[in-house]
Amino acid sequence: MSVINLTNIRQSEGLLEDLHEVKLRIENRINLEKYSQNKPIVLNNNKIMRVCLLAGLSSKEQRDISSIEQIQISKTSNRFFETLFTLNNLGLVYSALLKLRYTGLDVDWDNNVLRSKIINSEIIRGSKVLDRKST
Repeated sequence: MSVINLTNIRQSEGLLEDLHEVKLRIENRINLEKYSQNKPIVLNNNKIMRVCLLAGLSSKEQRDISSIEQIQISKTSNRFFETLFTLNNLGLVYSALLKLRYTGLDVDWDNNVLRSKIINSEIIRGSKVLDRKST
């Protein structure tokens, strides 16, 4: 079984805006008031997307290709930095988790648009998982 190609993955429309609230909540949990004399930690977008992707892939929620196909890919062709997937050599882990979560569904992993929509879907799913955990 081959590894999923995680290069040239495009972002969905409004992804960063969708992640803004969860980013703030995570930063607020990291930057506790009793340590306020320290410079606050600000997480970059790559880190937030990576955390959300892992949280999304950890969810056992049933995947549905028809809802994934409705995700709008960015018209400006914003792409994820490859380091989102390659940092700490986790590309094989992401590939395995994606295949695990989409087992039984007819997914053409060579289709770049569908692959992009699936990655975006998992990041959005993860932000919702994290949002539920933080309330």
